[in-house]
Amino acid sequence: MIGKVTKFSADEVKHTGDATCLLYLNGYLYSGGADGKIKVWNDKLELVKDINAHDSYIYAICANSKGVIYSSSCDGTIKYFENPLANSCEPIILMKTDHDEIISLVCVDDVLYSGDDKGIVIKWVDNKITFKYNIVEEVRSMAVEKNLLYTARDLDCVITDLLEGKTGRYVTKATIEGRAPVTLFGPKENEISMYLVFTTRSGKGISLVRNKQPFDSVWNKEDAHEMIINTVCASGSDLYTAGYDGKVKKWIEVENSPRNVGEVTIGRFINAICMGADSKVYVADTTGVISEVCFSSKAG
Repeated sequence: MIGKVTKFSADEVKHTGDATCLLYLNGYLYSGGADGKIKVWNDKLELVKDINAHDSYIYAICANSKGVIYSSSCDGTIKYFENPLANSCEPIILMKTDHDEIISLVCVDDVLYSGDDKGIVIKWVDNKITFKYNIVEEVRSMAVEKNLLYTARDLDCVITDLLEGKTGRYVTKATIEGRAPVTLFGPKENEISMYLVFTTRSGKGISLVRNKQPFDSVWNKEDAHEMIINTVCASGSDLYTAGYDGKVKKWIEVENSPRNVGEVTIGRFINAICMGADSKVYVADTTGVISEVCFSSKAG
């Protein structure tokens, strides 16, 4: 399989410093950066607009089902943008803290979840706090599905059952050796994905776990990359990984034994990847550039 960079953003419009996170929504790509800006790109990777979102490094961006964009930063804020493509797009502060860094954001339909460096996960409904959960460990990566919360940092992936009711109670379902990033994978059964993917404790391998008790391991593939993996994303039955070695890799046959069928060398540390339309993969790197990567069975 042939993999190549098919487009990249121009130097004059790239992020100043790292491009840190990505979101593809309704035909547009949104990137967050260390410069505190959210940049909006069209399908040609031409800059549509700059949004002055934060005073410093943006950790995460996500969107709800209505197209509202949320962002979080090391400036201790969560902000949102009700119409990010409008000519005038002023951020609205959802939350501001003096000492906390909100590292992770996930939207499930219209419910927002935020996770910070102190291990606090907050559930937001209609932009109001409904529950707070103290997971204890920094929430470096997070996924949510129905009542299940998946969080990871450096040593373990923790699966938490968020119990119904008004008390914000929760029960830890499993703690599995591994580290961020974490993502859900595979077909769904009763609205729950069949598998969970995260990296091994070395940071260079990937693990696949069945997403139901006893959350048993399907496989571990050590040394999937030469250096630490920073980001993973899934599309159908395919998995993509990238990291400090500057490579984007495509894996197939993931449910049985993963096979690397293609890789693209960006040549720079990679902070984030996400899927776009037509199996395109977008890449954010430490020079502030956004690239489009495609894998195909033929060159050209």
